Amino acid sequence: MGFEPSVESLREHTVPQWFHDAKFGIFIHWTMASIPAFAPQAGSLIDVVREHPADFLKYNPYAEWYWNAMKIPGSETALHHAEVYGDAPFEAFREPFEASIEAWNPEPLLDLIVAAGARYVVLVTKHHDGFALWPTGIENPHMPGWHTRRDVVGELARGIRERGLRFGVYYSGGLDWTFEPRPMLGVADLFASVPARDEYRQYADAHFRELIERYEPDVLWNDIAYPAGPGLLELFADFYNRNPEGVVNDRWAQPGTETFPLALHHDFRTPEYTQYNDVRSQKWEATRGIGHSFGYVANEDPANIITPRELIQSFVDAVAKNGNLLLNIGPKGNGDVDPLHEVPLRALGAWLNSNGEAVYGTRPWERASTGATDASGTARQVRFTRGTGSVFATVFDTPVAGSLRFPKAEMPPFTRVTLIGHGALSHREAAGEVVVDFPAVAEAPAHCLKLEI
Repeated sequence: MGFEPSVESLREHTVPQWFHDAKFGIFIHWTMASIPAFAPQAGSLIDVVREHPADFLKYNPYAEWYWNAMKIPGSETALHHAEVYGDAPFEAFREPFEASIEAWNPEPLLDLIVAAGARYVVLVTKHHDGFALWPTGIENPHMPGWHTRRDVVGELARGIRERGLRFGVYYSGGLDWTFEPRPMLGVADLFASVPARDEYRQYADAHFRELIERYEPDVLWNDIAYPAGPGLLELFADFYNRNPEGVVNDRWAQPGTETFPLALHHDFRTPEYTQYNDVRSQKWEATRGIGHSFGYVANEDPANIITPRELIQSFVDAVAKNGNLLLNIGPKGNGDVDPLHEVPLRALGAWLNSNGEAVYGTRPWERASTGATDASGTARQVRFTRGTGSVFATVFDTPVAGSLRFPKAEMPPFTRVTLIGHGALSHREAAGEVVVDFPAVAEAPAHCLKLEI
């Protein structure tokens, strides 16, 4: 059955099994802003919004927003730019960026993505600076030729698929500073800056259609919003009819519509630098950077970088609540990945190599979490996922060897318990608790118990 360009028809589209199964994707933000690679270090975006609600973009920790921040008088980015680059315009970064792209070898990045355990990749094809990472045939009317000479999108799409992963495209439909160059300070400016002219709606629609036809993505990941006007439901219907296993995210709200700032149609939600508190019936995808930015920040405080423990535990928490994780890699200007960023990525991959059974292909159980008490009396957090004929209880951190006690009322009935990577464990019931004899094991961010039901 084909999809029609109506909300009723599009709602018949179901989230495909591959997206439920995959759990972990890699976001890639490699933009022209990776050449200056600078952002203020005033805390996370959540911190900055809380402390500076009216002008948070002046303190924006996202390096990929450099062009906007450098135009805000008195901002740390503007002062940095004047000191280092004088009165050079943002466009001056194009040639060094293009030179890096021409010399770039994508193989190390592709190998790192596989080593991290990702099952899909979403590449930023055009961010808010409007610069396209493919040799598009759709001319930018304000900056002709504003795209790469090399087909970054095509080469990465091919390399990702050759490694057995799914490929998706990010596109900034809501902001394009070549169409709407005025600097933004706060939320009101953000949504007022969605280009309103029909010229831009047609441009964005043509870009999306070119990306779909040329690269056949499995994910359409739009950002901020989408220009008002007709054609969006037609775009979704055409995408689904071409790829029934494709998915679209939730950032397609159109200014001036009844649903703004919510999207009329989407397959999954995308909370940013935050996660939900419980199991959600609708599929969702947590997205964040390895540090406080998506684009690379050369001046980033190393304390901002997520630790292997934090990454593994937040990932398991998302999966237990019907979420995926889309974790960003922001390459340097030359395309290399910062070695400090590789540490949590490789740690997650190593953990998944041993414990992936409790993650990949699972579904949420009836509850996301419970607690346990180890032999020392220390409370331990636990997250549940459901497999075929089993429920997995992933215990955060490393319990002290001995009796690990769970509240019976919050556990599934099971006949056998196995510690993944170790073997079968004995268990019993006592005084309203399920007691598992947990062995002495090496320290790790999480340990997975397989409960056969």
